[in-house]
Amino acid sequence: GGGWELGQPLQRPFNLADLSIASHTREGMADPDPREELMLKWIEEGYRQMLFQPRYLDTPAYESVRDLGPEFRAWTPIPLAREVIVLCSFGKNFYPVWLDLRNDIRQALKADLGVDERPNVARVQDVSTPQLISQLLYEKVRRCDGCIGDWTHNSASTFFEIGVRLATSPKSLVQTVERSWLDDDEYRKLTHIDLMRQLFSPLEYRKSADGTPFDQTIGARVAAQLVELASDLESLGHPIRNTVVDAVRRTEQQRRSLHDNLAGAADALHHFQRVQDERNTGTQSLFSDVAEIKVDSETAALDFRVAAWLFLEYRLNAGEEIDGDLKATWQQLGRLVYAALYDVNLDLAMDIEQKVGRG
Repeated sequence: GGGWELGQPLQRPFNLADLSIASHTREGMADPDPREELMLKWIEEGYRQMLFQPRYLDTPAYESVRDLGPEFRAWTPIPLAREVIVLCSFGKNFYPVWLDLRNDIRQALKADLGVDERPNVARVQDVSTPQLISQLLYEKVRRCDGCIGDWTHNSASTFFEIGVRLATSPKSLVQTVERSWLDDDEYRKLTHIDLMRQLFSPLEYRKSADGTPFDQTIGARVAAQLVELASDLESLGHPIRNTVVDAVRRTEQQRRSLHDNLAGAADALHHFQRVQDERNTGTQSLFSDVAEIKVDSETAALDFRVAAWLFLEYRLNAGEEIDGDLKATWQQLGRLVYAALYDVNLDLAMDIEQKVGRG
């Protein structure tokens, strides 16, 4: 909206750059309203892509905060004494403020926690790693017991990241803002900032006239809130997190069954229609013209299908059903599997063929 039309230049924060957007500008449009048809097409296409794309995404950070990884250290919380992640503007005019803010908070945390070393209070770009920034960012946002979000200079990326933190962590975060920025005429007219101040009550601080150093109490105030949030072991979350939990409980997509996941993984490597097509034309993998890669993909696809069929046979007893989709899947997978297994494992191929034939 706001007069912007699709195709016109539009500046967006880096963590929203991947977002596909549409114009909702009403100006100059003739009835009937084409925006409704556009939205319907988007919803329709979204469901269609969910069927075709195993890793379909339409929201930034969606997968990054859900894919926790199998390793223990990939999802366990990062304690306050080790690291605090800071979400803030990367602008040059905020950098001197950031340096003072970081040092004051580190010193206050060291005293409050009674530790020998000052905890690492860092922005995501200060963390030394070759990992993609977006992936690292959302991992830290989700895992760090201590998190600070600074509103100063109205960074759209920062507010998006604060939202992700509020949705994904029961620990909430400490929110701060520099007072002279709030008083600036450019931002005083932003009604939503005042409404957010009423809702979140950020800790306000003020730089001195020359820009250094600033409010000597801010480090202690932030540290005290961080310790309070991190040490609250009985709390089940904060209002925003609880609202998200309630919504997810009612709307989260049900996980696919194991056999569907295995069959889907097999099709992604070597689709069942290619197995049935004697001509076996076209390419499915990026380097399918490399013989070793082609053989490896086909072997892995067969193993996935064998595992899916065995799960259907022995875990779900699909072959004993009189009729239905589950039995049809069992039969289809069985035929694909035993045909491919004859050159690999004759006994298993014959056993599956007999069971599918009897079914």
